[in-house]
Amino acid sequence: MAGTTKNQLLWRVEDAISALAGPDGAHAGDVLRANRAALIILHCMAEDLALGAYERSKQERRKVRREAAALGGQAPLWED
Repeated sequence: MAGTTKNQLLWRVEDAISALAGPDGAHAGDVLRANRAALIILHCMAEDLALGAYERSKQERRKVRREAAALGGQAPLWED
């Protein structure tokens, strides 16, 4: 999530819902613009979540490599 908090994600979801709830359906243009706005918000959220998942997997791989490289009986001086 790269610095995105759960509250910020919640606010984005609420923004997407608000965008979709805005038009009354009388005009197709309004509905299409609302759908586009919601898609943009959700796409940005998906990118943030994918980046966060990548960072977590990268950190886990680094931890496994560090543990494999440690000499027997020695503990690392740092913790993640």
